[in-house]
Amino acid sequence: MTSLSTFVYGQKGVEKLLEDPSLTQIFIEASQFSSLQLSSKVTKTLSVKAHLEGEYSEHQLLSFVRKGNTLFISPNFSDDFKLPNDKLGAHKVFAIDVRAEIPEHMEVIVSGGTLQLTASGNYKKLQIRLNEGYCGLEKLAGTVSVFTTSAPIFLKQSSGQLTAQSTYGQVFLEPIQMGPAIINLSSVSGDIRLLSQQP
Repeated sequence: MTSLSTFVYGQKGVEKLLEDPSLTQIFIEASQFSSLQLSSKVTKTLSVKAHLEGEYSEHQLLSFVRKGNTLFISPNFSDDFKLPNDKLGAHKVFAIDVRAEIPEHMEVIVSGGTLQLTASGNYKKLQIRLNEGYCGLEKLAGTVSVFTTSAPIFLKQSSGQLTAQSTYGQVFLEPIQMGPAIINLSSVSGDIRLLSQQP
C-alpha cells in the first residue's frame, strides 16, 4: 500500500511522507540543492523536508516520480509557472535545503553539483557524486561510494573497510577497526580526512 502526505506551509516549506515497502532505491537529483542531510532509521516511512528560498520560491516544489522500484526526487516548478527569460534567473531561483530520513537498508544515489552534504546511517548501498561544496559522513553501515571533484570529504567512523584516494588533494586517515561497512572515498582535488570514532 502506498500512502503520500504533503504539507506546505508559509510557501517556504514542504514536507512529504511516503510509505511504500516495494521501493528499493531512491535517486536524489541534488544539483540545485544548497544542502542535503541524509539519515536512515528503522522505519517504513520515507520523510523528506525542504526549505525553499528565492525569488520564485512560491512556485518551487520537489518532484517525486516513481519508475519501477526507484523513486526519483528532484526540484521543479508548479505546472502553471513559466520561468521569466532572465539571465540571472538560474542563479536566484533555487536555494533549497533538504533533510531526508530514509528507511534502513535501501539503496540511495545522490547526484549533486555544489552542495553541502551530510550523511549517516545504515544503507544497503549509498552512492554520492559531488562537484564542489562539502561532504560530511558519520557512522555509516552498508556499502558506501563517494566521488567528488573538489569537495572535501570528512568521515567519522569507528570501524569498516576503507579505501581513500585523492589525485591532487591530501588524505589523512586515522586507524579504525575492521568492520562490515565497505567505504570507498575518492576525489580529484578535495582533501579526504578520516577521524576515528568510539563505537
